[in-house]
Amino acid sequence: AIGALGAAIFAVVSGLSVLVALLIANLASAPFLDLLSQRVEQNVLGRVVGSGESGLAAIAAEVRRTMAGELQRIAFFVAVWGAISLGGILIPGAQLVAPPLLILFTAAFLPLDYAGYHLDRRQVSFRARRDWLQKHLSMMFGFGGTAMATALVPGLNLLLLPALVVAGTLLAIRYPVPDSAQL
Repeated sequence: AIGALGAAIFAVVSGLSVLVALLIANLASAPFLDLLSQRVEQNVLGRVVGSGESGLAAIAAEVRRTMAGELQRIAFFVAVWGAISLGGILIPGAQLVAPPLLILFTAAFLPLDYAGYHLDRRQVSFRARRDWLQKHLSMMFGFGGTAMATALVPGLNLLLLPALVVAGTLLAIRYPVPDSAQL
């Protein structure tokens, strides 16, 4: 019993360590991926949506905004994943439904994550983002499924992260959220 308990504790701590490492990596890369998204906007639209301010204070504000948006997306993702996973553990028979729900939720969430840099700059509310996702659901599942498939290949996920941010920015530019959805 002690050996099984030790193995379970090790598995939980290992899983949490991987999760924390991924969260830290997401937060650390967010400002750089936001700059990439801005570059895409500049190339496609000829301008970057933003405050119009420049200087060190504007850069610091942009980094804070990007980090806050990333934290919000991470918190939402972890909360929904946790609820589905917990339901799959505690509710008899839900073990059959929870894994497909987790896959569907992840595929739906990824467009929000990769288009998030562009949408954060436009100050689009999270509710409007979810409405935007539902309006273009089949396209979002296609993008999210492709992004999820690349994430399953070790190493490829790191190489294609910038390409996914570019694709997410282009998705948000070509299928914009209505202006009334901004904060």
